[in-house]
Amino acid sequence: MYELYPPTGLAGYPYFLLGSQLDQRLNYQSVIVHRAGAAQSVGSDGSGASNSAESSANVASLSAMAAGRRVKFRELRRTKIVCTIGPPTASFDQIKALAEAGMDVARLNFSHGTYDFHKKISDAIDKVNEERFEKARRKWMSLDVELGTTSDRPKAAVAPTERFQTESGSSSTDSLSSAAGQELKNDAKSALYVRIGKMMDSKGAEVRSGEITRAEQIAQQMVQHGVLHPDRLAEIVEQNAMLMVAGSTLILRCTKEAFETQPEPLEGATVNEAVLPFAPIVGVSYPGFFDDAAEGDLILVDGGLLELQLERKNSEKRDLICRVMDGGELTARRHLNIRGKTASLPSVTESDWKDIEFAVKELNVDFIALSFVNDGDTVRKVREFVTKLGSRAAIISKIESMKGVLNLPGIIEASDGIMVARGDLGSELPLEEVPIVQSFMVRLCRAAGKVVITATEMLESMIDKPIPTRAEASDVAHAVEQGADALMLSGETAKGKYPIRACATMRHIIMRQNEQLIADERARQGLDPMAGFAECCREVDRVSDAMARAAVSLAESLDAAAIVVFTRTGNMPKRLSKLRSRVPIVAATAVADIQPKLSLLWNVFCVTIEVQETFEATFQRFKEEVLAESFLRKGDTVVVVQSGMRGIWREQGHHLLRYVVM
Repeated sequence: MYELYPPTGLAGYPYFLLGSQLDQRLNYQSVIVHRAGAAQSVGSDGSGASNSAESSANVASLSAMAAGRRVKFRELRRTKIVCTIGPPTASFDQIKALAEAGMDVARLNFSHGTYDFHKKISDAIDKVNEERFEKARRKWMSLDVELGTTSDRPKAAVAPTERFQTESGSSSTDSLSSAAGQELKNDAKSALYVRIGKMMDSKGAEVRSGEITRAEQIAQQMVQHGVLHPDRLAEIVEQNAMLMVAGSTLILRCTKEAFETQPEPLEGATVNEAVLPFAPIVGVSYPGFFDDAAEGDLILVDGGLLELQLERKNSEKRDLICRVMDGGELTARRHLNIRGKTASLPSVTESDWKDIEFAVKELNVDFIALSFVNDGDTVRKVREFVTKLGSRAAIISKIESMKGVLNLPGIIEASDGIMVARGDLGSELPLEEVPIVQSFMVRLCRAAGKVVITATEMLESMIDKPIPTRAEASDVAHAVEQGADALMLSGETAKGKYPIRACATMRHIIMRQNEQLIADERARQGLDPMAGFAECCREVDRVSDAMARAAVSLAESLDAAAIVVFTRTGNMPKRLSKLRSRVPIVAATAVADIQPKLSLLWNVFCVTIEVQETFEATFQRFKEEVLAESFLRKGDTVVVVQSGMRGIWREQGHHLLRYVVM
């Protein structure tokens, strides 16, 4: 069994801030579960209890441990967590546990699973969000009774329906701000809580190897030639895999027929000095892959787990005759890349358009992650398509190719955010270039004030092990130090044995690194609170940028507990976030679908409120709620920003800063 060490000072549950941010001063044992006996994945009868090492009982325990004592805004986690949902985590209980362990956004990977599967996950997320709302509503109804107030307050007028304009007069294309011509309704439920965001990840135009239907035949031939021990024959056949021996030959046939049905191995059609006299054949999903590849190219299978060098081409059969450079096992439908080249495929396929339409209409996703984006025009086409469907989903472009890196400025300009997809990116770039490109992408996104997500193999070993490697912990900490808005877990939560623990572990590393960075920043800045601003923030192009800088300067000079901004578009929280202030940013909104879109912004804690007729009435309500939850205390100071594209309680063109003592 596993024993959980309780955190010190249990005194409540910060449910409206995802219920997932533990005080960084809690003992590390409060989030890491220690082994104290037999492996939990083994049942009392000695058989495997489940596919996941985290049983339902242990999930409940881990969820309870995530409910730490109440903490102040300044002690909360700045960097957000995206979790990929897969079969082990698709249930309501598992999604709820992930949310309590630190998940801010749930990722639905459309490369796998059916529409029914994704709908089930979406419904479970909605149920978790509704449960949180009901809990918050009951809390604040009791507070209303205690304070002698009523929840039936008049609301502020709904935003006009005309097209929103920026200060310069140009219309905004930023879906975190507004969608052209769409009304921003004051439709949020009147309780202080935060929703989990939903992100769909498109399959994209991938090149994959074909089906493996002759695994047993090929394995028997290898046994006959002495390169495979007979004892391993049953294992290879059971895995439906082909053993690739270094120095042998593999033929990639770029036809639809070969992709669907594996052809017979060829005798004699081998590379020079091959270790085997026959060559297995595997199909390729994209016929144009034959034209993309040239003799001498290095073809990577699954990002380099298997390396093939193209020695010659057969135009008649559209065969790529390759030498196996490093041995390994090849299974069906593996991803194929050519080192240093981008496949001549469209970024968005017909299947992707259908998936996006389903995700927008049926799942009501908050984010659309586009795979293999190579230029800004692709993003603009998808945005136009999504807008016509009536959605304001934010578009996150995944940079996975050399072409995408070269066109990065244009892609950032057209997108709401960028995902550093290091897996496929590392297949097209030399490995030593990936960290440099990652750092470059983070800096560019911060300069543009766009969300940046670092992804792939963050805690990869936790797919099978209960703790990460030290190198993985350092990788997470380094991504936080670079300034990424969010980090993403893929296989760790989609197929791993320890999904809840992986999320909790990432959260704890993030919080400790956030704390250290703030301490380092204070020491570096000394008496000058503006000295630590990023170089990208020195140019002020708009009034709102100037107001954001002024708010941060004032808040840091006075050591304020929080910067508070009441927003209908999400514009000002974005501008404040990119300045990377140590002071927490609290974005209060009455627009329901704006809230989850702010859930990825660094150091932004978004809450839903009722907007009253006046600033004073709205702020009084906000004050009552945060004081009741002890996120702010009497005597704390906050800086309130009133700026942005359209005013709330102020005339157009008036931009205000308020310094308020709670």
